[in-house]
Amino acid sequence: MSATKSSPPEQLAPTYISVLSLIGRGARYGYEIDKILDEHGYRNWVEIKMSSVYKALSKLEEWGLIASKEGTGSLGPSRKVYSLTRRGKQTLETELVRLLSDPPRRFSQFDLGLSGSSLLTKSQVVSAIQAYIGRLDERIRFLHGNVEVFERIESATDTEGQAESGSRRRPEFEDQDNFGVVIALFERPLTVLRCEREWLSSLLRSIKEERRKYSFSKKKGDSKNERLEEGV
Repeated sequence: MSATKSSPPEQLAPTYISVLSLIGRGARYGYEIDKILDEHGYRNWVEIKMSSVYKALSKLEEWGLIASKEGTGSLGPSRKVYSLTRRGKQTLETELVRLLSDPPRRFSQFDLGLSGSSLLTKSQVVSAIQAYIGRLDERIRFLHGNVEVFERIESATDTEGQAESGSRRRPEFEDQDNFGVVIALFERPLTVLRCEREWLSSLLRSIKEERRKYSFSKKKGDSKNERLEEGV
């Protein structure tokens, strides 16, 4: 006899939506979901650990959004096989439409730091922003590299598809017909980070050249540091 299902929250957390979406797209096992999260770059836009996957599977089943049965996994003994329920399909559609239509309302720790910047010296603020820009550059290079890789894969896949049409069946879970979305998932944060970098560079110039009124803490030796940074 099955246990009584509890009701899911009004809005699902990103972890639950990620797992629900992957099951909806063909993933069936917990270890398979975790593998796809890595290989398809999900962890670039959602924080989800392997332990979170199994917690999410348990809660989604408790809420009646997925169902499980015993099956044999490709990596060994009997494992749970997951599938969406009718309620799960409806919930997933609702959540995906919400995510696509609702801009994020995320708070930035940078804003908190900037609000208290008057307690730091000018050189401290300049150095911190420069470090931030350096980390942004690393992230930008990573995302740009992924865009280029997937564009090359897409081009190669199209060529192979024309040459080998019908010669072999693709695996059940692949994004070969959805490269536009895969590439867009890297292009969006890339575009956002490039805009943020441009704004940060403008802010840095404004602080260095005192184009606006800024208040900073004064410490012994800070004037010397500021003169050195003018040449950076």
